[in-house]
Amino acid sequence: MTGYVLFDVQNVLDEEAFKNYESQVVATTAQFDGVYRVVSGDARALEGSWDPRFVVLIEFPSREKAEEWYGSEAYAPLKKIRQSSADCIGVIFSGVGG
Repeated sequence: MTGYVLFDVQNVLDEEAFKNYESQVVATTAQFDGVYRVVSGDARALEGSWDPRFVVLIEFPSREKAEEWYGSEAYAPLKKIRQSSADCIGVIFSGVGG
C-alpha cells in the first residue's frame, strides 16, 4: 500500500535557507523511492478551515518507506533546515489498495 507525505508550506521565514532545503531534499526522497506528485501554490480548500498556501505531496511505495524517509539520517539535517526556515503543516498517510 502506498504511503504519502504532504506538506503545506504556510510561510517561508528564511528564503535562502529554504532554497538550500529545496535544492537537496529531492535526493533524499529518491533514496527511499519517493516521487513528487504535487508541488503547487494553487491549492484551495473546498470545505473546512484549512487555508493551503503551497502544497507538496510525495508518494512512496509504502507507508513504511515514507516513515523511514521522514525519520532517516539522510533527511534529519534537512528537516531541521525546513523547520527553522518555514512554517509548515505536515502529515503522513496511507493510500488505498493493496
